Amino acid sequence: THNVPTREKQKNLEEIFHATDIVDFTTKIKQKNIKYLYLKKTPEEKLGFRIDEALLKNVFENKSVVVLQLQ
Repeated sequence: THNVPTREKQKNLEEIFHATDIVDFTTKIKQKNIKYLYLKKTPEEKLGFRIDEALLKNVFENKSVVVLQLQ
């Protein structure tokens, strides 16, 4: 990413994580071609909605991280 502006891309990705429902969230990540999410189990990375296994499958979890796959 040498000399490529990343601020706008980062802003767009951060906006996805402000979604308040899973349908909106999964729609936005599909649009960005995101297949997996790697989330730390911290308040900063907590999703603002309940995970629906029909839309996001938990493929790995331990005491500090969770990996979700878009269905």
